[in-house]
Amino acid sequence: METNVPPFPIPRGKLLKFIREVCRDARNIKYMSRPGGGEWERLVTRRQAQTCLEQGELMAEPVRNDDSGYWELELCRNCAGDWVYITGAVPINLSRPEVIVIEQRKE
Repeated sequence: METNVPPFPIPRGKLLKFIREVCRDARNIKYMSRPGGGEWERLVTRRQAQTCLEQGELMAEPVRNDDSGYWELELCRNCAGDWVYITGAVPINLSRPEVIVIEQRKE
């Protein structure tokens, strides 16, 4: 069964502007618990995550998740020689000033 999901309703630039403005206040960033361990070299600090949110670029078009009421997206930024990737979510209607960090990793 095919579903017709509408394209993302705002330009990428407007979405990035929303994320960057919201992330100026670290209280607007909600972190999901990080799943089990991993090598310490791969851990992303909160500062690296916030910098990625404030200055990173979208890796692909956001995916609409109607069940959760959020757009899921991935941002990337080079921080001190490491590529930091943030998988996050923002409210579909951009009504609440929040960004949820679902996953973070370094490569």
